[in-house]
Amino acid sequence: MNSWLKRFCYNRFRGMWAQGKDGYLHDTGWFRSFQERQAVDLSGQPVPWLGYPFVEFLSKRLSPAMQMFEFGCGNGTLYWAGRVGNIVSCEHNRAWFDKISPRLPDNAQVIWAPDGPEYEATILNTGKRYHLVLVDGIRREEAAATALEALTSDGVMILDDSFRSEYRPIFERMQFAGFRKLEISGAAPIHNNYDETTVFYRDGNCLGI
Repeated sequence: MNSWLKRFCYNRFRGMWAQGKDGYLHDTGWFRSFQERQAVDLSGQPVPWLGYPFVEFLSKRLSPAMQMFEFGCGNGTLYWAGRVGNIVSCEHNRAWFDKISPRLPDNAQVIWAPDGPEYEATILNTGKRYHLVLVDGIRREEAAATALEALTSDGVMILDDSFRSEYRPIFERMQFAGFRKLEISGAAPIHNNYDETTVFYRDGNCLGI
């Protein structure tokens, strides 16, 4: 092995070791989430499967006075439940629904709905309006369009994986409805891919942005 290759291998290994010991990925719990294949923090507590910068941004702005709806449930449901007054989630995967439901606190609810128009209609069927709507499940274009009817006057909509080209119509719809956008990107639990989440908001919104 020549000296250049030795240095390369040493520096690569040293960099990985340093990150695992006390770097950003260690502190956020990324290595643990990667190993366990679930969205958890350094201590094993559930976190959203969303970019770390976005979760930090939103967490600082939440309060028990807020009502939240989520298309697609998971560890994030458990995390948000500890930071808002009430959260309702909609899930189409029956096995995943059965796994998450028993873990929910009293202020959280997951509603099962099949893959189809019933799915996005779930938010309207609750008969409530929400300060925050997170679009992170199936049928995202349909879900985002329907959710507009269920937002409070100061409500915001959040779209995960917003870098995907198939979600461009959502951006156009939200702009037409008078919303501005804030795009937040960065590392996320479990995988090592780029993640982007977009917040759609209007003046006087509940997040103060």
